[in-house]
Amino acid sequence: MTTKMTTSMSGTHQPLSFEHNQMMDDIYQNLEKFNDNNLDDFNQIIKENKYYKCNTLDLIEKMEHFHRFTPVSLTYMIQVINNHLTTYNGYGPYINMDGYWEILNIESNNPNKTKFQKKILEYAKQIDKQERYISDLQAQLAKRKNC
Repeated sequence: MTTKMTTSMSGTHQPLSFEHNQMMDDIYQNLEKFNDNNLDDFNQIIKENKYYKCNTLDLIEKMEHFHRFTPVSLTYMIQVINNHLTTYNGYGPYINMDGYWEILNIESNNPNKTKFQKKILEYAKQIDKQERYISDLQAQLAKRKNC
């Protein structure tokens, strides 16, 4: 028997489940109501967030005048924009730095580029460590099943 796999919000694979499908349906229903004409406002609020350092819930409150996001739908919207930068030309990429969203300035003349590069490297190392830990756990489970 094969199990279909899908990518979850966290980027890890998980079997398709009722809960996952329901969560995605809720996200899609929320984002269907988003008017693309508000992308400039969306982008501006996140751009200014480097000064305000609002968390996800506070950003949702700032965006209420044009759309009522949920925490999951806002995060999903950000992921979609980040994954399709050519489609959303001029928007993003966005990064969650120390608990708040901001635009990642990837221009070569950006004085904070080194700070972002260090953070990205730090996150990459953390992800690598977590992936190795998961692999070790999976190997241990496989050994126990074979016993």
